[in-house]
Amino acid sequence: MALNDRLDYFGGTVSLAARLENQSRGGDIVLSAPMAAEPGMADALAPPQPAAEAMVKGFAEPIALHRTPARG
Repeated sequence: MALNDRLDYFGGTVSLAARLENQSRGGDIVLSAPMAAEPGMADALAPPQPAAEAMVKGFAEPIALHRTPARG
């Protein structure tokens, strides 16, 4: 698979996870909107803030994401 005209050994999912990690402000969990919509996720996460979009390196379109406070 090629990403930004380079060979990508890990795939888009791993790249997206790394980029979403960089969106964290600290004390929060950032996940993609599709992951937040998976069955059971609403019960596992604290109430998420409204969905947002962010431009992340390696992706041409903004990525829809959810941010939720980390449970202590």
